[in-house]
Amino acid sequence: MSGNIITTRVIHFLRATNLSSVRASIWCCGPISQYNATSLADGPDRISLLIGAILRKRMTMRGFIVFDDFGNLHREFARQMDGWIRHGKIQYREEMMPDL
Repeated sequence: MSGNIITTRVIHFLRATNLSSVRASIWCCGPISQYNATSLADGPDRISLLIGAILRKRMTMRGFIVFDDFGNLHREFARQMDGWIRHGKIQYREEMMPDL
C-alpha cells in the first residue's frame, strides 16, 4: 500500500471519528513503501490535510525508527514471532522475485 493511500486513510479516520481526542498522541513508523522511492508517489499531496487534523486536535506526533529506538528488544521479538508463526497465530505472504 502506498504512503499516499495510508495518509489518506488516516486523514479520513481523524476527520470522520471522534476516536482521536484532543491532545492525543500519534506514533508514526517509517513508510516502508517509500524507502527506495526515487520520486514522489502518484496522486495529490495530502500532508497538509493530515497536519491540519493534527493541529485542530492539538495532537502530538512522534516518529520512531524500529532498530534505533527499540533495537534492544529485537532478539526477544524474533523469539516470540518465531513461535507465533509456527503455531499459526501470524500469517504472512512472501513473494520471491528472481534476479533481484
